[in-house]
Amino acid sequence: MQATYQRWIEGQLAGRDLVMERSEIVSLFVKTFPEATLLDIKLIDDEIRTNLYQTHKRFEIDDFILCKCKKVTQSTVKIHLPNAKTLEELKACTQAGTGCGKCVPDLESLLASHKPKPLRWHGEAHSVWGERVQTSLDLWNKRIDKYPPLKVKRFDQGQVVVEVDGGLNSDQEWDLSTDLSAYLAEGFPEPLVVFLDFAHSSAKS
Repeated sequence: MQATYQRWIEGQLAGRDLVMERSEIVSLFVKTFPEATLLDIKLIDDEIRTNLYQTHKRFEIDDFILCKCKKVTQSTVKIHLPNAKTLEELKACTQAGTGCGKCVPDLESLLASHKPKPLRWHGEAHSVWGERVQTSLDLWNKRIDKYPPLKVKRFDQGQVVVEVDGGLNSDQEWDLSTDLSAYLAEGFPEPLVVFLDFAHSSAKS
């Protein structure tokens, strides 16, 4: 490959944000250097392919055109991911996927990958532990009738907020908290820290 061609392609690659397809850059090369031979063109094409699709440290692969109809790059889509909870919202923000629709699977994949991973406690998601605590509370509700019905409001790293559906006096609150903590100390990797929520009940003094 001639040194002139090499410098030209290096300049093109260094200055581009990948908004052009490889074939478009090759076409630009042919127009710029009409005297180039087929071998030169092939070498240039190989150089472009290597830089655009293999050298990740030099070029972020995020910047390739994801939606060809609307000329939307993947990096543009990623910028809007925090503001889009659904595919339709993402399409509205970026216009990607509003043409032929071929890029929709890619949009769905990006949307799914951006969803926050569930918080975990002892290797399992908080939602799983919340369901297990609720199962225990369902048994509690059937067996013990001196307290109002209980249900899980929130589980976070071994701490569980239990909603009490009814009013209790201060002594009953203390007894419930003590009894429930002892009850939930079994069947879990470690004793749970229990908080009672009376926000929706009128406690009696």
